[in-house]
This record gives sequence, structure tokens and C-alpha cells, in this order.
Amino acid sequence: MNVRHLTLHGTNFEIGRRLAEIAIQRYGKSPANYMASPLYASAARLLPRNYPILWERVRGVAAAFGLDPNVK
Repeated sequence: MNVRHLTLHGTNFEIGRRLAEIAIQRYGKSPANYMASPLYASAARLLPRNYPILWERVRGVAAAFGLDPNVK
């Protein structure tokens, strides 16, 4: 087992962006399939109202991939 520990500082937007950058660098990940999921549409509708902190991180992840998080 490999255990990794990250400590990130900044706004929730900045943390989300950095997490996405790490995923790209280490694992070559892309959100292409996820953005087309009906689950994403549901989350994009509910998170801003019910969990704004997490929504800010989603916005940061989207920014790292050059995507608009508001696309439904």
C-alpha cells in the first residue's frame, strides 16, 4: 500500500484547482466522462445552494481542466 499525504493551503477554489493539477500530473486524469454524467448535473444544481464550500472546490477543479462548472 502507498500512503500519500497532502497539505494544501488557500481558498477552496485554489485547493480544488491544485488537487486537479496533481491528478493530471500523477495520473493523467480527465473529467471528460464525468461531466456528461447525469450525476454531475444533479450535483451542479444542488452543491452551490447546499454545500457552497465543496462547490468552490468543484469550480477550482473545473478551472484546472479549462471547463465551465456551470454546464448542465
